[in-house]
Amino acid sequence: MVLRELGIRGTDAVFFHSTKRDRVVFVDEVPPGLICPVCDDVFVAPRIAPCGHSLCATCVEKVNKQTGKCFSCSASANPEDFTEDNVSGVQLGDLRVFCRNALGLRQVDDDDGSEGGASASKHGSGGLELFIRLEGFDHTACSAAVRLRELDTHEVTCEFRSLMCDLCDEEGEDEESRPPGKSAAQGGTSALLGADGGGGVCGFTCMTRDMPRHRATCTMRVTNCPFATSGCRWRGSAGRLPAHRASCRKQPRRCPNGCGAYVGVGPMMMRHLDTCSMGEVACDAPDAEERPGDPDPLRCPAVVQRGRLAEHRREQCPWARASKCRQCHVLVSQRSTGEHTSARCASNREPCPNQCGTLVATRELQRHLNQDCDKAVVECPYGPLGCGARTERSKMPGHLTHATGQHLELTRRGLVDAQRRGDELRRVVDSHRREMAAGVEAQRSEAAATLAAKESSIMQGVRELCAHDAEVRAHAAGEVEVLTRAADDQASTLGGQALDMIGALQPPRTCAASSTRSRGTRTVRYRRCGLRWRQTKARRRCSSRR
Repeated sequence: MVLRELGIRGTDAVFFHSTKRDRVVFVDEVPPGLICPVCDDVFVAPRIAPCGHSLCATCVEKVNKQTGKCFSCSASANPEDFTEDNVSGVQLGDLRVFCRNALGLRQVDDDDGSEGGASASKHGSGGLELFIRLEGFDHTACSAAVRLRELDTHEVTCEFRSLMCDLCDEEGEDEESRPPGKSAAQGGTSALLGADGGGGVCGFTCMTRDMPRHRATCTMRVTNCPFATSGCRWRGSAGRLPAHRASCRKQPRRCPNGCGAYVGVGPMMMRHLDTCSMGEVACDAPDAEERPGDPDPLRCPAVVQRGRLAEHRREQCPWARASKCRQCHVLVSQRSTGEHTSARCASNREPCPNQCGTLVATRELQRHLNQDCDKAVVECPYGPLGCGARTERSKMPGHLTHATGQHLELTRRGLVDAQRRGDELRRVVDSHRREMAAGVEAQRSEAAATLAAKESSIMQGVRELCAHDAEVRAHAAGEVEVLTRAADDQASTLGGQALDMIGALQPPRTCAASSTRSRGTRTVRYRRCGLRWRQTKARRRCSSRR
């Protein structure tokens, strides 16, 4: 491993290839202080000896470990004495090198070794040599010269870095072809791959800057079915799209009406059929003649194409085509011209069938018979009251004059009958009112009795609870008094015992004065102890009373 010169044919430029590193070519001349004396190459992880000479870390392990001396000055130095050379490391990081994407490897013969030495450098074994792709700068090779410490970072973002397309051959699955009860999430990878499990990775290699353009045209890119707007949910590789398109259930179909349009199946086809010009529809045109007495007029039953409907109504339809009657000037449809002339035309008159001598228009004949004809037989206005007379309309005033008494009697009888039925209805209403009032009063009394019984039961329970509470309170008060007395007795007993113990602890006195003084002191202490005991007993009594 040595530092070799690397030139470019046709130029005087000289660069330096570090054979100890993976495709690293220095742009500038490397200072001698950064070259290892053992391997004659640029330092790799430099280590410095106590004497000040530096070696590569691998050279230290290979040479110094055997000799135990510095390779440059033969001074005694063990491998453990070598430390990291930070100064040389910083200087190495500042050296400029070519991006690896500016270098290339090519196969050469052994006979061309002398000639290739000026423009290339042997790289490994097998007849490969390293060269600078000067002719491809800024086209297929990177022309950037970066610092050695930034080389790896630059290569990650270099747009000339070789990148392999990792798109997979995926076969989509249509929602309609998925087995029942199985969702896309349950399908996993099989939902995206075909029956054969997919076809693998694209594997096409290109520069990073060309990868977006390749992915846009890659046959393994994931794409949707072109009939997605028609409801197809297929999604797979572009290379499988032609096969799917040939069998897609959502692809447009030719219109069944023969209009020549291709329309997607489903709702789009239904919308097209509703507006297709070749579709058959009923004319359904109403009669042009207005008939006030006809609640449900007939309509044209002809079936024609939607595109020719307007022409049919304008030129052929006997319902929609109309003209004015020459006699009454009323708009009449072609189909009812004869019927209008014979039956409904205002100018067509005929004599009254009752032979009253009046000529009446055909369409006014029925009104004439019901209202105006003097020969028409009508009933007496008092018919609902019992008068059964029927006579001609012209003779009805005379009947009313001669039968006045009879009509008055019928009117009186009607009034009497109405008064009788009114009295009967009033009695029935009064009876129902009394029955309803009695029922309401009975329900009110029953509800009041139920509430009173519940109230009495609740009050009895409350009184029982109060009596039980008073009994419990009295029992508790008795127990408290007993406990208080027992505590007082125990306190007096303990107080006497404490006084005896204090007296026993006093040392004996020999002289009378000291004895008298001692007795006086003991008496005061006894009195103080008794006072404190009485105060404590009084506090306990107060607490027990509370």
